[in-house]
Amino acid sequence: MKMQVNKEKMRKVLAQEAGKADWISKYGSKRLRLMYAKGHPCERLYLQERVAKELGADWIVDTDWAECESSSPGASVECLEDFNCEAIMIPLPFANGHYAFKLL
Repeated sequence: MKMQVNKEKMRKVLAQEAGKADWISKYGSKRLRLMYAKGHPCERLYLQERVAKELGADWIVDTDWAECESSSPGASVECLEDFNCEAIMIPLPFANGHYAFKLL
């Protein structure tokens, strides 16, 4: 069985990883830099630090809510009805499939 490789998807993943490495080296905490350099899983820490730096400390990263996909901020209100709260949800352009939330 021959495995199909989506070259465009592969290019995007490699570019995203290069951007991640660059951001970590410039702005990451000592802990994040060490974890990344040693090859430890650090996606959640990276997202938390990057969102805090770029959007502010009042934004939350929660990849468990990724099923509430939306391309427009504010459209997550329907998704959050089960949580009995209102929030703004935005997709993170530097982390495919991940979102940041800010409670209103």
